[in-house]
Amino acid sequence: MASLLDILEAHETRVLARVWIKKERRAFDESGVYPASVAALNETFQAQLAHEHSRGMMVLDSRTKVKTRPMCTV
Repeated sequence: MASLLDILEAHETRVLARVWIKKERRAFDESGVYPASVAALNETFQAQLAHEHSRGMMVLDSRTKVKTRPMCTV
């Protein structure tokens, strides 16, 4: 983990995250969480790039094929 953080720091990268807190003993429909989180992170990222007149790329966490497939449009 330390070497990964060293690489990120060397290239002046930024890490963005979104945290969802689930309430105890309450049903939680997670089907929209990942797409909503990616959309919100993308919006923040695009605003940051525009503000800095810069380019960038997003690297998303690895998801299981079963969980990712429903949001794929290809």
